[in-house]
Amino acid sequence: MKREEIQDEILEILVMKMDLGIPMDLEEINDDTNLESDMGLDSLDQIELVMECEREFDIAIDDADVENFQTMGDILDYSEARLKG
Repeated sequence: MKREEIQDEILEILVMKMDLGIPMDLEEINDDTNLESDMGLDSLDQIELVMECEREFDIAIDDADVENFQTMGDILDYSEARLKG
């Protein structure tokens, strides 16, 4: 799965499955977009996002690693590495 496809899936999770109103255009979201300050995700939203990513991509995300997710790029890098296996 290509990085762009992973990002599209994560954005779909955020907007469709989690029904979040992201305070920015989806086209503006990139690797440097901060989950909390730019996208408005609180810690519970971030946990829900991680759980949805685990289901969607059929991967396991270690709890200790979740604490390191600050940006969209962090989630993309982690997911991409797990999907390549």
